[in-house]
Amino acid sequence: MRKITLLLVLFLSTIFYQHSFAQSESYIDLTKSSPWYFKQAIDSVWLSASVPGTVHQDLMAHQLLEDPYLLNNEKQSQWPEYKEWLYRSNIFIDEKLWKQDHLTLVFEGLDTDAEIYINGNKIASVNNMFRTWEFEIRSYLKKGNNDLLIKFLATSKNAALAYAKLQPKIPLDERAMCRKAAYQFGWDWGPRLVTAGIYKNVYLHVWNEIKIANIHYQQIKIDTLLAVVNAKATIYSEKANVVTCKIYDQNIQEEYASLQVSLKKGFNEIDIPFNISRPKLWWCNGLGDPNIMDLKFTLSDNKNTYSRNTKIGLRKIELVQQQDQKGKSFYFKLNGIAVFMKGANYIPQDNFTPRVTVAQTKNLIMSAKAANFNMLRVWGGGIYESDAFYQACDESGILVWQDFMFACGLVPGGEEFANNVRQEVVDQVIRLRNHPCIALWCGNNEVAEGWSNWGWQKQYAMNATDSSRIWSDYQHLFHQVIPRVIDKLSSGIAYWPSSPQFGWGRKESLTSGDLHYWGVWWGEEPFEMYPKKVGRFVSEYGFQSLPNLQTIEKFSNLSDRNLQSKVIQAHQKHSSGFKIIDQQMGLYYQKPSAFEDYVYVSQVLQAEGIKTAIEAHRSAMPYCMGTLYWQFNDCWPVVSWSSADYYQNKKAAFYFVKKSFETNLLTFKKQKDSLQVYLVSDSLHEMQVAYNLRVMDFSGKVFWETNQSLKVAPQSVTLLSQQSINSLIAKHLTQNLMAVATVYKADGSSTEQIYYFEAVKNLTLNKDTILMTQTVQNNQLEITLNTSSLKKNIQLTTTVAGEFSDNYFDLLPNQPKKIYFKLSNENDCNNMPAAFSGTLKAINIQVKYLVNSILKK
Repeated sequence: MRKITLLLVLFLSTIFYQHSFAQSESYIDLTKSSPWYFKQAIDSVWLSASVPGTVHQDLMAHQLLEDPYLLNNEKQSQWPEYKEWLYRSNIFIDEKLWKQDHLTLVFEGLDTDAEIYINGNKIASVNNMFRTWEFEIRSYLKKGNNDLLIKFLATSKNAALAYAKLQPKIPLDERAMCRKAAYQFGWDWGPRLVTAGIYKNVYLHVWNEIKIANIHYQQIKIDTLLAVVNAKATIYSEKANVVTCKIYDQNIQEEYASLQVSLKKGFNEIDIPFNISRPKLWWCNGLGDPNIMDLKFTLSDNKNTYSRNTKIGLRKIELVQQQDQKGKSFYFKLNGIAVFMKGANYIPQDNFTPRVTVAQTKNLIMSAKAANFNMLRVWGGGIYESDAFYQACDESGILVWQDFMFACGLVPGGEEFANNVRQEVVDQVIRLRNHPCIALWCGNNEVAEGWSNWGWQKQYAMNATDSSRIWSDYQHLFHQVIPRVIDKLSSGIAYWPSSPQFGWGRKESLTSGDLHYWGVWWGEEPFEMYPKKVGRFVSEYGFQSLPNLQTIEKFSNLSDRNLQSKVIQAHQKHSSGFKIIDQQMGLYYQKPSAFEDYVYVSQVLQAEGIKTAIEAHRSAMPYCMGTLYWQFNDCWPVVSWSSADYYQNKKAAFYFVKKSFETNLLTFKKQKDSLQVYLVSDSLHEMQVAYNLRVMDFSGKVFWETNQSLKVAPQSVTLLSQQSINSLIAKHLTQNLMAVATVYKADGSSTEQIYYFEAVKNLTLNKDTILMTQTVQNNQLEITLNTSSLKKNIQLTTTVAGEFSDNYFDLLPNQPKKIYFKLSNENDCNNMPAAFSGTLKAINIQVKYLVNSILKK
């Protein structure tokens, strides 16, 4: 068998349309150059296929598989994971290509265990969906047509066989034995749909003499006066050569560096240092503009010029951990400024990731920006996200806490596994390290916690020798292999071995490191526990709700829409999920009997829980310096912890989070018999504010009021007032009473918070009229609402695709509130304003709000 060289993947992943190349280098997109076909290995008939894609998508396209997201089709759609599949296409080599020195076949993602053949010759076996695979195939090709075939083995079946031989067993299950997205095997928010296929780009890299393998823009010193940068380029040369390297800013047409260097045959590492005076720094959302530089690196010899374009942002990101009187800090500094991190945990947007579009990804990240996020955590049980994801985060000022893909389970030992992971980490770090959004590399999700707190040793019958060896394997991978790669390839970004550092049942979890607090939900504790369990950086917590009704309507029939139906049960993956929702709902709300009302109240319940946690975390600044709730999004239509469902329909929690993450937050704290009001400010500037606190009944009659003017320090938590609760309520009925705090800024903006003296289920919430007017302003619908008595958690809905500026809000009596509705297709709206104005005017807005029995108008 002929020898093939598997190149070490030190090649920076390239998207074809982003670059222009000299004739000595080109890229042929094999997803488009010839048709693709697939079949089950034992079948004889080939069918058309989509690449990138998955076998499940192709089977659905040919109506050979029911959509697993609909009804309760999931289990009957799982059989493809146990079969072997073949994918085939053609590589056409013309006379010009035949004369080139190097023809490198590049797969950016193969899922997962596969064999690759060219013209019937096996060139390689692969076993990691997270790696980029490169093969020099010049010797396997001939002029004209060449058959390219990929045989996908049954990864889960093979992993299960390997797991059966493993002694002792390790958690989680067979997914520990393969480098494949763990969530595909099922999670408590996701289905078991174990995919196979060419799920990312595949192309032919054609090159001669010189190849730019990758470039790392190392940011040596960054401040507002000077940026000191070193471009470390890895270059492969076929022979000794003298070349000129240049760095050029395409945005401002300025050359930063020009350097003549001598290349030796083989791989070369070149340093090109340069300075930028008074640079525009990259800032996260809420603190400034995410300034992006478009740098062009060129390398020229006496015949050709080679180039690479890279977008970077100049910033200094630090993870600060310092001992103090209470434990050890855990916070991020950006450009020298301590930043309170506000955001959520992100999971893959689909179980079939190739069908996630760039537009969907951009919309999701723009939603995070609109909700005042400055951080997302890419969770370790999913995938390393697409280039489009990180680019959108760069452009939106969203920092990324990046897990490596390990979650809730241990790893098998051995150098073969460690080497496979090592190259995976190399690939991903090189691909992502120039993105200004990357704030932290994290080894895994909850593996150290599981080892320390979940009883794995007893559950899997590990003796002392077994335990020592298994923990040694863990330490080797997460404390040696991975951090050594990061030290070499991305030393400017911190590494955190495992999230969290301590489990939520241990007292150290509240004083050091990051915290996953699941006392609420898993511990079935009430929301009042959130203020009592505040850590230094809370990186997971959350509560479930049902998805929006329009989402439920897409996967169910009318007869299915009740909590006992098999379809609804199939879309609730937590074994105790409905019990916990029902239990918590009974503490705070009157439980509705109608299904659509239950959906609505479940979302308001979830939103109140997340709001309670965020206010507790933010008001504990600077002790606590981060809050990332679980979870931002869904991978299929499901009952889950998300604030935006699979179709990106926003739940009540999204709007509560949006307000709770504003730069200025008012929050009430009940301390024994007193009521305190705090203003939390993330602003970098001192503010002059006017503060008003009033106690009124639900018809708007004010019984007590105070006003004051004060200065608020930057990045501070300020106690505005503290009053005896008895003096505030006097002899009034608490079921009909509320305290309203308002802060007015000098620029005319304001922030408001309402405190209720009773649980919502005890409030006197009456049914009466809401006045609503609609006008079209600037290609959006302006909705004005007014009422003579309090309306709680107003939900606005319409059948027209679009988004409300606010929703699920409380409407105070005799205080008109303006809400804006924007159509989803904003570009068409701008191009045809007259037509869309007519559409906006015709929109029917439906209103729902809480009363003693759920009211729909």
